[in-house]
Amino acid sequence: MKPKKPAVRPPKSYPVTETELMFYAAVTLCGIIARALLFPLSSWDLEHFLIPWYETIRDNGGIRAVGMDIGDYTPFYRYFLAFLTTCHIPAVPGIKVFSGIFEFVGAVYAARIAALAFPGSAKPLITYAACFCLPSVLCNSAAWGQCDGIYTCFIIMSLFYLLKERDMLSMAMFGMAFAVKLQAVFFAPFVMVMLMRKKLRLRSILLVPVIYVVMILPALFAGGSFLNLLTVYFRQAGQYGMLNMALPNVWTLLIDVKQPELGQAGVFFAGAVMLCYVWYGAMHNPPGRVTVFETVTAAAVSCMAVPYLLPFMHERYYFTSELLLVLVIMCRPKALWMLPVSQFCAGIGIYGNLFSKERPDLRWLTLLSSAVLCMLCMLWREALGAEKPQQSPNPEHTPPA
Repeated sequence: MKPKKPAVRPPKSYPVTETELMFYAAVTLCGIIARALLFPLSSWDLEHFLIPWYETIRDNGGIRAVGMDIGDYTPFYRYFLAFLTTCHIPAVPGIKVFSGIFEFVGAVYAARIAALAFPGSAKPLITYAACFCLPSVLCNSAAWGQCDGIYTCFIIMSLFYLLKERDMLSMAMFGMAFAVKLQAVFFAPFVMVMLMRKKLRLRSILLVPVIYVVMILPALFAGGSFLNLLTVYFRQAGQYGMLNMALPNVWTLLIDVKQPELGQAGVFFAGAVMLCYVWYGAMHNPPGRVTVFETVTAAAVSCMAVPYLLPFMHERYYFTSELLLVLVIMCRPKALWMLPVSQFCAGIGIYGNLFSKERPDLRWLTLLSSAVLCMLCMLWREALGAEKPQQSPNPEHTPPA
């Protein structure tokens, strides 16, 4: 008998060539220059919230002030502002650069996810360029001074480590995202799907609250109230009265309405719909290992559907789904139209907030965002195998061992 040939395994990683490094460096330089040019722009949030918080922490002893009840963000952001004051870094450039660093790291991890599906191709570089230089990403940190890139970076990292079958590290990253901003819960229905499919262990999920508690400990030791630190998100939930805060979602029909009871009922309506999402995803469990296409599409549906259904949502709350759309499009180029449509919707929100201009009727934009969400749902159905795809599945969509 002839001896059996050893099984040929794909390499765990593909080396980046010098030419590719040059292109990555050029794209990074373009992104940095674009951000630098946007730095002079300011926003209402910067002038009325972030800069006063910075000044309060500076005037009360820097790191010793992190226990004070300042603003409505979690202690994570207070630690960062305290670091800026301690190092005598001015507020505006410090805030904008800090968020930009996380946008860079998030783009790198998005490229790593693309490399799992398409090793040795140009798609990781395209993914990196898109995620680092999308207009909504550039404006979020460099012009707006927002920190959506921070929690989104941790969500993308969580997704990457889930694909690598490292569930503890994946949930540690999700815990960090949740410790930064409440909007990380947009990713939670996807996490529930993975838990019900047994792609995540229950003990890994327990890391999320543990990390949140660990992250509030420095503020607690600095004199903060444990109850206030633990319930900051509950106080945020009742902060806004308008049912729609300029996000093109189902609540644009009631954009000028203040009706708390209707909003509270809407939260439970959104919960019921997302439970259907979780049940559908759990019941259609694709055999074998998780695939990049199905995973990123399911995550994108979750991160877009939750703010689409919830009331009280701000105009920038599709931020995470906009980056995940890039990965979905890498897997299914036929869906390329979703990216400019989503950027157009995001651009209208930026236009109204940064320049205090009157926005067009958001109900028309809701039709566009609805089309994007419906397309995402159909692609997820295709990825699950409920609908036979037009082309044979690409074996490279399964991450290498």
